[in-house]
Amino acid sequence: MKADTVVLYHEGRLYLRSTAALWALSLLGGAWKFVLILFVFPAFVRDPIYNLIARNRYRWFGKRAQCRIPLKDEESQFLD
Repeated sequence: MKADTVVLYHEGRLYLRSTAALWALSLLGGAWKFVLILFVFPAFVRDPIYNLIARNRYRWFGKRAQCRIPLKDEESQFLD
């Protein structure tokens, strides 16, 4: 199975595409909670923007051969 979108399962609910991305960012806390304001736009408006970013992310942000190792203060945010 090829994963072609972001999926978030949180508190018994499944979220896809832009909704999943916005919830995931808001769960990071801090200033990321402000992304919740983007829910004023319905998914049919947000999802095409999500798709545009997804199609171009490597061109815009680059692609690395290896993942960055988390810093000590970030380790608690990852599963073992």
